[in-house]
Amino acid sequence: LGVLAAGIAHEIRNPLTGMKMIVQLLQSEFGVKDPRSEPLHIIQSEIDRLESIIGNLLDFARPSKPKAIDVEPEKVVEDCYVLIKNQLKKQNIRFSKTVVPDCPKIVGDPDQLKQVFINILTNAVQALQSEGELRVNIDTRDDFVIIAFEDTGSGIPASRLPDIFNPFMTTKEDGTGLGLSMALRIVEEHGGRIEVQSVVDEGSTFTVYLPRKQE
Repeated sequence: LGVLAAGIAHEIRNPLTGMKMIVQLLQSEFGVKDPRSEPLHIIQSEIDRLESIIGNLLDFARPSKPKAIDVEPEKVVEDCYVLIKNQLKKQNIRFSKTVVPDCPKIVGDPDQLKQVFINILTNAVQALQSEGELRVNIDTRDDFVIIAFEDTGSGIPASRLPDIFNPFMTTKEDGTGLGLSMALRIVEEHGGRIEVQSVVDEGSTFTVYLPRKQE
């Protein structure tokens, strides 16, 4: 699958690169205020979206082995919050975070875990659309650190819950359906799991279980 994905990506990226160069050349000739530049911006945006889809496909087909270093879950959540806080403010979404005292560290790859958390948080923001609450609770139970992401958004129909982690499963017009699939694989490679509870028109809770560092 990795070889096939790489071959497809190469064949698609070559013409995309040529298209991007032509668009950029025309944009420089027309100038920002020229009305002919507007469709060029749309083309540029769609090229960027295609490149993002290709990148997601390659990440899914050829996953990298996670690092194994000490990670503070709260720090990863904070890094993700910085990335979405402007969107939260724009949509008037209330954000809160609670952390159990003396929360233990986990052993893993902070970059990959950040990818997991930002994917779940972004989905929550999209489900909320405008207003509502987004809560993150970090707790411990037995040998696990538990990070629960709870939103008061639109929720997921019960009939779709069994399929949400399947590759290419998406309800978004511009989605690839790979985000949650990659998130689950990353968490499982860290020795954890993801559980989901959701009620339509009430919201969803994605709970990530990760093994705590053994002292």
